[in-house]
Amino acid sequence: MSISATSRDIVNRVKALPELSNRVGFTVGAQDMDPMNDKLTLPFVWIIYTGDNLVSTNEINPGCEFIKLNYIVKVAIDYDRDENELIDTRLPLLHTIADALVGETPAILPGSAWLYEGQSVESIDSDRQVWVQNYSIKFGL
Repeated sequence: MSISATSRDIVNRVKALPELSNRVGFTVGAQDMDPMNDKLTLPFVWIIYTGDNLVSTNEINPGCEFIKLNYIVKVAIDYDRDENELIDTRLPLLHTIADALVGETPAILPGSAWLYEGQSVESIDSDRQVWVQNYSIKFGL
């Protein structure tokens, strides 16, 4: 399986974004923010491998099974009460992250590409918002 390769790929692609200045972390399973993140300068990202599932057998090619690896990307941004700042500066980071991933192929998995599966706001505090973006990637077994 390519959990290591896909995990390394998603982390490296997000870390490469200059807007995040190396404020990117990775974990497996747990979906709560690490308490250490409270001290990080905003914005920051926490990438989480949440598991995988078997995709039903391909009808075109019977016997060929696919696995789907699932990740969430938690994005913490400043919560500006100035709506222009929020609209023009903060929210575009969400799409910058998606643009860095969607359709990109890890070198070790030719024919596979990152799929964006939506996002939603998880929390709003007095100083920050946390958004959850969902991504997956499929490949043959």
